[in-house]
Amino acid sequence: MADKHWHGAAQDGAYGNTQNWLEGIIPAANDDVFVDGDEDITGGLDQSAVTIDSFNVQPSYTGKIASAAEELKLTFATTSTLAWRSGAIGWIHLNNTKPVVTVRSKLVGEGLHLTGGTAGNSVTLVIIRRGELILEKGDYDLILMESDGNVRSDAHLTNLNAKVLLLRQVGGVYGQDDKDTSSAPNVVAHKMHAGTATITEGDYQDLEQFGGLVLYHVDKADGTLDNAEIFGGEFNASGDVRPKIITNLDYHGEAIVNVDNGAGNITLTNGVGQRGSKPPIIGYDVTLTPTPF
Repeated sequence: MADKHWHGAAQDGAYGNTQNWLEGIIPAANDDVFVDGDEDITGGLDQSAVTIDSFNVQPSYTGKIASAAEELKLTFATTSTLAWRSGAIGWIHLNNTKPVVTVRSKLVGEGLHLTGGTAGNSVTLVIIRRGELILEKGDYDLILMESDGNVRSDAHLTNLNAKVLLLRQVGGVYGQDDKDTSSAPNVVAHKMHAGTATITEGDYQDLEQFGGLVLYHVDKADGTLDNAEIFGGEFNASGDVRPKIITNLDYHGEAIVNVDNGAGNITLTNGVGQRGSKPPIIGYDVTLTPTPF
């Protein structure tokens, strides 16, 4: 195992050119890879035959890694990390391996585009504290949007076509959108403590909201919301006039819930459970019977 440092001295963008590596040797099995400087990585992007221990994009790196047309394909060891500390843009394919992914970078651009594992071989843990992460595809067990020490979270996460089993958000901005009509984003469970989440496409399940703002703008033809329990913050479905289906919606205490989109076409399957003395939710005319805890 050794450290290998990209500096791109050959200025040809080729990952496989030894002149682009400080040690004069390209990364080999079980190496730790560090990317720095300002040279793009544009060639030799299929590195899946080499199993590395870590891939680290340094804070001072200002280049670009791969492209939307061709990702950098990496294979990671069983215990490994992908650390994105730069505000640079890049596309990484994890080749069905499971590094712990951390994003802690300047929020200056699109950031890291990530393609994860498949069903049964999902990425175990992603932590984003600051910066931008775009989930292109893949399956992910747990994504944490956390604060950065004593600094409030400045994490930005966009889910294009990925399946996330649990998203735990304590700040930052989450967006769920779809750019590929062959698949759609899906969050199986979302624990929302603070920040903002905007859901415009795909299935969205098991929302537990304790604070922050959730904007739900999904046409029923593109996905449904199943099981939402709003303990605090604001859940708002009023900003989109397309029909929607929300199944099993409960709210508590001082939570704010708005399902009045002006079109009267939001279907609340199984009605609404009111827990506490809060008046009926906005846009729902049926008299609610408070349900004891």
